[in-house]
Order: sequence, then structure tokens, then C-alpha cells
Amino acid sequence: MAITNKSITLSIIITQLCLVSCVSSQQQETEFRHHGFFRSQYTQVRILPSGFLELTNSSRRQLGQAFHGFPIPFNNPNNSSNSLSFSTSFVFSINAPGHGLTFMISPSMDFTRAMPSQFLGLFNTSNNGNSTNRILAVEFDTVKSNEFLDLDGNHVGIDVNGLVSVESAPAAFLSNRQNKNISLKLSSEDPIRDWIEYSGEDMLLNVTLAPLDIANPKFPLLSRKMNLSNI
Repeated sequence: MAITNKSITLSIIITQLCLVSCVSSQQQETEFRHHGFFRSQYTQVRILPSGFLELTNSSRRQLGQAFHGFPIPFNNPNNSSNSLSFSTSFVFSINAPGHGLTFMISPSMDFTRAMPSQFLGLFNTSNNGNSTNRILAVEFDTVKSNEFLDLDGNHVGIDVNGLVSVESAPAAFLSNRQNKNISLKLSSEDPIRDWIEYSGEDMLLNVTLAPLDIANPKFPLLSRKMNLSNI
């Protein structure tokens, strides 16, 4: 996950972060769960006494990243065209105006050249959009950046190697009870749960949001057919 800001305090809170990857032909699973961050396997961040993970403080133009402590394989070694399925769920809270955060999958933990603000701590002016980045990101964007064709200043997007999203939508969730879309304000300070799920067999990526006290909605906010094997 990466985060960047003008002046923002962000904490990943009440966290149950679970990422599972598996191969259909030869079952392999990697799974981890955190009900609070108490071990030093994350970088450039602060772990609060409560176990919350604080990615930035109130300093201007600050960015921070947190990576899991070991690599997770995402490809079937017996079939280079078959990427693995994965899913993750976590809760976040954005406490002040800023540019937002991303969940990312990257082959490298070296983001020393990444820029803050509209570059979301992922890219810079020279590498944004390069296919060699091999980065999948889901952005929770709280500022409209016209140069990246953002919808508005409160949206969720799927990014592949750059910040022009291949799919995006205003932040919202489909209420199972009311059967309608209800808007969410990403920078409201309220805890928001996110589900990111990819089926390697169907080559389908789903992204779903909801307030913390709402069960996983039946339908995702974003659903995109995509082959991630090259990423």
C-alpha cells in the first residue's frame, strides 16, 4: 500500500489483511492475517500503540509505503500464462484532505524515485505509464488530477503501470438492503472496508467498498476483465 498527501494523517485500522493466492491445477496457498500491526515487517511507516498502521503524519507532501515482509508468488511456475487468484480485505481511514492511497502489487519494494501528491507515491514524471513498471494498483483518490483523466476528487480506480485508470468510479457501495448505490466520502475519517478479489481463471478483478459496519455488498463497485499474467 502506498499513500501520499498535502497534509494528511492516514491509518490502516482494525486491520484484518488477508491475501490468498492459489493455482487451480496445483493448489498452492499463501495466507496471512493481521488483527493489528505489531511486528516490524513494514517500512517507512509508524505502528501506533493501538496496533494501527499510520502511513503518514500531518507533514505536507509526504508519502509512505508498507510492504509485506516476504515475496508472494503470483504465477504458476508450470504455466506462464496462468496468473494466480488472490483476494485481500482491509480497513482504512483518511483523516484529512490529501491525494489518497493505493493498494499495490509490485515486483519491487524500491520506490525511492516515487513522487508524492498526484503521483500517489507510486510513479514519477519519467516512469508513469511504462509497461516495465509491472504494477497493479487500486487507488482511493481524494483529489481530481486532470492530467490523469480523473473522474472527480472522490473516486476508486484500477491502475496498471500508470495513473490513468483502466476502470474507475465515484466512491460508493451498493446497499443490499436498499438495493441502490450510496456514496462514500473517502476522506471523511470514517473507517471504510475494501475487498479486492482477482480470479485468475476468469481473469476478472473486482473491487468493493462499504462502511465498516456493513457486510460485503453483493455487487462490486468496479469489475474489470483483465489478464494480469504480464504484470
